[in-house]
Amino acid sequence: MRKLKRKVHVIHHTHWDFEWYFTTNESFVQLAYHLDEVMQA
Repeated sequence: MRKLKRKVHVIHHTHWDFEWYFTTNESFVQLAYHLDEVMQA
């Protein structure tokens, strides 16, 4: 079976103030979750 190559462009276009509400580690978890959601779409 042949694998298809994908080209992905990530364009950050929003302003998150996570640093005001969450620790750095919590912000990273949120970012990872959202990026996973984007990749699954």
